[in-house]
Amino acid sequence: MSAGFTGPSALVGMLLGVSAASFLHIEIGSSTYFAFMAAGFSGMLSSSMNVPLAAAILSIEVFGLEYSFPAAVSSIIGFQMMRGSTIYSYATENSKK
Repeated sequence: MSAGFTGPSALVGMLLGVSAASFLHIEIGSSTYFAFMAAGFSGMLSSSMNVPLAAAILSIEVFGLEYSFPAAVSSIIGFQMMRGSTIYSYATENSKK
């Protein structure tokens, strides 16, 4: 998978959504299960790259329009929590050492 930081961030976000759904005993394949996946996907992209609108739209593209609300809410929360830093700043700091 050659997607730079985007691919791994998206996968980790979806896995976090699946983990939360599994922890809450949500049935696999239900619409709530996919809502958690969409929220994790957009939240992780938004928080790691500071692109909340793009993360929400990308999540809607991948999961569908019915998951737009959890994607948008997660994207906004992720952006607000990690507004001051991005994954790129950590990558450039470590490459200078």
